[in-house]
Amino acid sequence: EGLVRSDASLDLLAIRYVLAFRDEPVAAGLRRTWTATTVRGVQLVLYENDDAAPGAFLIDPARMPASLPRFPACENDRILCTDLGGLAPLRDGDITSIDYSANEIHLTWTAAPPPRMLIVTEMYRAAWTARSPSEHAEVVSVYGGLIGIPLRPGMTSITLRYAPRAIIT
Repeated sequence: EGLVRSDASLDLLAIRYVLAFRDEPVAAGLRRTWTATTVRGVQLVLYENDDAAPGAFLIDPARMPASLPRFPACENDRILCTDLGGLAPLRDGDITSIDYSANEIHLTWTAAPPPRMLIVTEMYRAAWTARSPSEHAEVVSVYGGLIGIPLRPGMTSITLRYAPRAIIT
């Protein structure tokens, strides 16, 4: 409930569309695009978030809060219950492109003064690896589930690769 009411969190998580019940409160920045009635008479509304971020952002790690507040009445401690709104004014640098393939994400950005952390709004798993054109980079979990990559000076691109180990029984 808290997430669909938070413009800043929806933007940072790159959530472009929200499907809600007709009378359900949603973030003020969402634009109604479609309405339908189910066979049981329930009215649904599809909203579009025109301000959705590209799916990643840069931030100065020294300005990153150690933790973020939870949305009220959220029953778990997972990322979708985390109010990311406080990170919005801390974003620093522009992501210029994100290209997705089957198991890779290639990101580029404008140079920003170090140190910087690249936060990718994909679910962190230990099987993610990162490589810049010249070296490997560390992949860490930030805020309980997002991908974080501490950047070294001069880095302006990263390729993330998801390669889980096969389980042999």
